[in-house]
Amino acid sequence: MNHLNYSIELLSDTVPASGLTASAIVDTEIAVDSFGLPVIPGKRLKGLMRESLLEVGEITGHDLQLPLDSLFGQVGVADGYSIMLSDASLSDSEGIRLWLSWANEKFPGFFRDSMVLESFTDIRRQTKLKDGVAVKHSLRSMRVLKTGLTFFGSITSDREIPGAEVSLLAMTLGNLRFLGLNRNRGLGRIKCELLDSTGTKISQTTAYKKFMEGV
Repeated sequence: MNHLNYSIELLSDTVPASGLTASAIVDTEIAVDSFGLPVIPGKRLKGLMRESLLEVGEITGHDLQLPLDSLFGQVGVADGYSIMLSDASLSDSEGIRLWLSWANEKFPGFFRDSMVLESFTDIRRQTKLKDGVAVKHSLRSMRVLKTGLTFFGSITSDREIPGAEVSLLAMTLGNLRFLGLNRNRGLGRIKCELLDSTGTKISQTTAYKKFMEGV
């Protein structure tokens, strides 16, 4: 198969920062689409998956350099095969976009992007302390995705992905437990799963058995 899907369930508030500051109120913003709906950038997830696959190799005691290069490309090499990840969107994003398109036509200018975003996010504030006293001008705010949201994205390739590599992808996503900023401060806990082209979950246990049988 050359088309798979993946899901990300947020088990805690999460900050997939965009690197941009959209307002004077929030210092750290998250990535959004053209409708103002939050998304998790596929490029960022792909980097985390590469690290996760290396961990899978350490856990299983196998050298996974060949599938690593095959799935994620070789560092410094422009040519070669590599999977492509779409940005992950909210589970009902298609329906929400259709509703927003209708609402914007019916009530022009009423629904602002900020209003949409606030439905799925909260603002967290933190400050730096010195000797138990807040340091002046150290207050920072960040936008976080709310716990419980689920996102879906796709994984595609120009080639047929072998069954052994599909199993590795299932194990890699299952091993990925954190995403975004402040992962050591209680944020960014996630549950990731690999799905086939029809959206059916690919069992990590089955994937592990198939991988071990093929080694």
